[in-house]
Amino acid sequence: YLDNAFDIQDLLNGTQIRNITEIGGGFGGLCRILSTCVPFETYTIIDQPEPLKLAEKYLSHYPELAGRTRFISCFNLEDIRQLPSQDLLIACSSMSELDPGIQDFYSNSLILNSTFAYLVYNTIHIDSALRQLKQMVSKWQSKFLVEITSPWHSILNIGLSPAKKKPSR
Repeated sequence: YLDNAFDIQDLLNGTQIRNITEIGGGFGGLCRILSTCVPFETYTIIDQPEPLKLAEKYLSHYPELAGRTRFISCFNLEDIRQLPSQDLLIACSSMSELDPGIQDFYSNSLILNSTFAYLVYNTIHIDSALRQLKQMVSKWQSKFLVEITSPWHSILNIGLSPAKKKPSR
């Protein structure tokens, strides 16, 4: 989580953010780490019901997060669809493990409605997963500056930040 937190700090480059949503937040570890270095008002975790219960229990041990965390079941698509625009969307190895239709849902509903996004893809060694990623990157490039690094074998870190407008002549 520390590596992800440092990558996210670099991506934000000092930009103040208010709302974060994490797809596949697990037990809430990244939420906890980010709360120490990236000020935010709300942090929403989307996951399956069992990990959400664990995240609620774990994060309840940190009073500074009380009232700032929300938990949404990944099966509740209507609540996900109704989330307001996010300043930062995070998906560390979660999006890449979903079927293409669900990846498109999250891409269209959340990623494209966020100011920044940080994703980790760990399935690029699978041809169909790499094809799916390339299709989504193509969509993202219409809105974001897309920066892709490969710090580990067969893993990509993807940072999406507001596209820089070219100076007009």
